[in-house]
Amino acid sequence: MTEVKHTPGPWVVDPDSPTDISPADDLRLGIASISHADEAGGRWEFGEQSKANAKLIAAAPNLLAALQLALDALAHCAADKGYQTLQNKAAHAANRAIAKATQ
Repeated sequence: MTEVKHTPGPWVVDPDSPTDISPADDLRLGIASISHADEAGGRWEFGEQSKANAKLIAAAPNLLAALQLALDALAHCAADKGYQTLQNKAAHAANRAIAKATQ
């Protein structure tokens, strides 16, 4: 398994600032802040999409761990007739996603 280089999870969305992501054990240690400019470009706006993006980023450590576990489980599954191609596609997609997150 690859050495973990990112801030260990779990991560959470700060309840006082719904577009800020922090480690669950210390909200003062910000990991990221999500925002986007409105059409006028003059002010910053934190809309529903920004809040949803923050939730997705906060889930990243959990998603990575789940994907690694699923890949390990997939490797131990017998290739059932008719599902081998799907299993191979799933394994390749999982490996690509894990590499993107860890390299």
